[in-house]
Amino acid sequence: MTTITSKLLQLCKKQDDLYTGTSIDTITGESYAYGIIIDGHGHDSGVNDIRSILQTHLAEILESENPQYIIQSQLEILKQQHLANIQPSVFADATVERVTRNLLQSGSTFIRAKVYDNRVDTFSIGDSEIYVLKNGEIAYHNPLHNWENEMEQRRLLARKDIRVCPRPSMRCQIMSPTTLCQKKSYTIQYTYQDIFVPSQALGHGGITGFAPERQTICYDTTDRIKVVLGSDGLWDIFMPSHPEDFHRLLYYDAEELANVAESRWKQCWYLAKTEDDANDVYEDISGFDKNMYDDVAVITLQR
Repeated sequence: MTTITSKLLQLCKKQDDLYTGTSIDTITGESYAYGIIIDGHGHDSGVNDIRSILQTHLAEILESENPQYIIQSQLEILKQQHLANIQPSVFADATVERVTRNLLQSGSTFIRAKVYDNRVDTFSIGDSEIYVLKNGEIAYHNPLHNWENEMEQRRLLARKDIRVCPRPSMRCQIMSPTTLCQKKSYTIQYTYQDIFVPSQALGHGGITGFAPERQTICYDTTDRIKVVLGSDGLWDIFMPSHPEDFHRLLYYDAEELANVAESRWKQCWYLAKTEDDANDVYEDISGFDKNMYDDVAVITLQR
């Protein structure tokens, strides 16, 4: 038996969502437990379309080796429906332009894990994260789709149909449960698009293209298995390489992990002077403004 726990905290933009349950593999007849998390960004209209597609096409999305194509094709159908519902008026052209722009600026990450009796199958697009723990050790952590991923850099720069422009930025990097630093990062600007972080994402008219990460982790019946899926609202302020957080990763359920994330978004932090020394900090402490909190979605699957 696989124990499933989940927790969703809409702390800011309310664009995360999660889906859990059990199902039967239509090809092999095996039963499995599953978890799916999306982390939306941009305009709500496109994020809500992705949510509705997951709700109405969940069985297909669970079974597909390429769920991104199901979602993208349904997004195009919904886009045409939105445009068809615009009433004729002197403002119709402007409304068409606004609706089209909002949908192009909308997107989401997508992660999925399926736990069978002898293996875990994972699938990821974007910068949400999956950890698979076997017998108390990390057996798998998905590579993130952002500009720090060299394979993603090569994939995007090789494309001839779009212009990709990485732009230097700064982000907060957790160094310990009480200390942050400012770290150089990059956002990515695509042709005719606003800036957003993932180098792969659902939505946006499919402009990012797709090279999803897939992995199968096999195990025996005597192995202890735990899968943790989370949006970056968890991982941005949670540090599995730190002993205290690694203990939490091993033993906390989704509700407990989400509660840790919420408390950290709301706590005061020390700021390290450099990213090399967590003990060399400025004297003053500070916290995140409420509009800087991130939504948090967490799922654990354990057996």
